[in-house]
Amino acid sequence: MASKYRKRKEQERTQYIVIGICCLLAMVYFLFASRNVPQPNDSGGVPGKKPSVEPSDAMKLSMGKKENKLMNAQQGIQADCPEDGMFCSTCTGVVILASSRPSLLEQSLNSLLQLRGIDKYQVFISQDGEDNAVTEVAQRFAKKHDFVRHVHNDMHDDKKDALHKIADHYKFVFTLLFERELGVNHAILIEEDMLLSPDFLTFFETTAPILDEDPTLFAISSWNDNGYLQMDLDPSKLLRTRWFPGLGWMLRRELWVKELKNKWPAYNWDHWMRVDAQLQGRDCIVPELSRNHNIGTVGTNSNPEVHARLLGNVSYASAATAVKTFGDVTYLDRRRYFMDLKGKMQSAIPYSLDMGFGEPSADFTYQFGYLREDFMKLSAHFGLYPSDWPRVQFDHCTVFRRNGNAFLLYDRRQSTLAPPDTKVDPPDDLQNVAGKAGQDCNAACQAKGQKCDEASFDFINSCEYLAQSFECKGCGFKASEALPGFYAASGECIITDMFPKCASAGKEISRLCPCV
Repeated sequence: MASKYRKRKEQERTQYIVIGICCLLAMVYFLFASRNVPQPNDSGGVPGKKPSVEPSDAMKLSMGKKENKLMNAQQGIQADCPEDGMFCSTCTGVVILASSRPSLLEQSLNSLLQLRGIDKYQVFISQDGEDNAVTEVAQRFAKKHDFVRHVHNDMHDDKKDALHKIADHYKFVFTLLFERELGVNHAILIEEDMLLSPDFLTFFETTAPILDEDPTLFAISSWNDNGYLQMDLDPSKLLRTRWFPGLGWMLRRELWVKELKNKWPAYNWDHWMRVDAQLQGRDCIVPELSRNHNIGTVGTNSNPEVHARLLGNVSYASAATAVKTFGDVTYLDRRRYFMDLKGKMQSAIPYSLDMGFGEPSADFTYQFGYLREDFMKLSAHFGLYPSDWPRVQFDHCTVFRRNGNAFLLYDRRQSTLAPPDTKVDPPDDLQNVAGKAGQDCNAACQAKGQKCDEASFDFINSCEYLAQSFECKGCGFKASEALPGFYAASGECIITDMFPKCASAGKEISRLCPCV
């Protein structure tokens, strides 16, 4: 699967060896040649000869080299970049998105720039807004490292709220790298409140070739929402998931140009990335043990309490647990991954909540079926990310290890991995009814001589079903019990991660209702 990548890396290593030998020979030559060079006179030149370069010119030459390097990047002069868009480090932009937290930015930059091999990448500090302290930090690092650039978001609009500004900032970054900076094939996105594991780049260098070659993949993320300290986490294990985590992730230029560019949302970009209209059945790859750590206790969507509960106790690879290689990753092939999981499900021990976490270190595998309206309580029981919508799931099955045992939690309505005797199917007489604006689903179903079946919302909470009943100009994501539905004002269809209620309604929302 990654044969092209390995061949390219072998070629790069050969080039580095040749370059190293040439540099060594040059140093030896200049060392011996310098013995016969006259000492400079007081004016800084060699006696009897006019200095070839004045000190001020030398500074200009040094600056010019850096400018030429950046100009070459802008013009797409990247000799080593594969024309087929495949991964290589020199054609990858690593971007830290910054706004108003200079101290966190400095910590993130120090963490990034100490990574081995980072100088092979194009590093960008993208600043949103005009915070002077952020500008000072960004310019200081850019002057110190010739592969680091400080850029300003020229799509910034002070009149917009934080969520709209963040979406615009990401759009600027993708436009810069994939449209203005020709030759950049991949982008790794980091925000200003992240510390990175020593093998952060190793993770992306391992998974990027898989992303390039596997059309069933959407993106790569270094973050596991369920990777909490209390879990048993294998540093070398990688997972497939239908959930898009963000928080340190990679996107291909091809996906931006062909799919996302012309429909990028005005706000809530990360939620928007998680809906089926964007994923289109594709998965993400994440590590079981995260490769970055969030240190932003205060932010647009965070405060100290939220950070401590959801983000601060997510474990990440340290110098002691980082790996040199992730080994054979062919198990990530979707068909193989599914069959492996199916085999484990078939042989797993049925679990009940009174069993705790099973016999300690027994290496048993347990399976448990749930209905989504019960998942919030279930996540609290197991110590997973607290949400109505399970995170890090593959085919609606969440896999994790704790107390020396493995657990497979599957959605009885949605997962094709569900044992037949536990599967919950939609009612035979279920009909999707489009309600009027401001109407709740009880009223919408009653108008058709039917009743709203609250348990069936999960069967219709998708962009696909919304498009069958409304003229959707796009499909987004929002936390609300008065969804799924359609906003006539914007023409947008919206799904929800909350469990919908029949009695809920919104003034401008035409709901899609499950009626029986």
